Amino acid sequence: MHREFAILFHRKIFTMMKSGADRFSYKRSLPRGAYSSLGGFTLVEMLIVVAIIGILAAVAIPQFASYRQKSYCARVKSDLANLAISQEAYYYDHNSYLAVTLGAGGVSNVPNFYWSEGVTLTSSTGDTTGWTAVADHPNCSIGPFTWDSQNGGLQ
Repeated sequence: MHREFAILFHRKIFTMMKSGADRFSYKRSLPRGAYSSLGGFTLVEMLIVVAIIGILAAVAIPQFASYRQKSYCARVKSDLANLAISQEAYYYDHNSYLAVTLGAGGVSNVPNFYWSEGVTLTSSTGDTTGWTAVADHPNCSIGPFTWDSQNGGLQ
């Protein structure tokens, strides 16, 4: 049995030397289709993935900018709607509307109302019959927005 093992061992070494394989190169002794089991990606596969990611980014970035601009405009509209609620609460107690102000840090003279960051107040009036406020945001290209209590709210 020892002799049979030695013969088989020498045959294996001889065939490895004959095929040009050495003990550090295992790929040469594998069959032709066995490379896929070793893992890794080809250059073409990597380029396809990079191209797909580039196309998705080219579509998503302009949409993201559009949504961001719409959110700034919505912030102004929301502030004017919240201001209307606070003005009506003030009118209920004092029978008069305030001419709104915008102080540092979004502080307003209307009780329980604060302006959102970035919103600017352009003009404001208030008396016993109604009030108006014109507000804008620097990153909103649609505005400025006007709230007129006598003409039905947001204009």
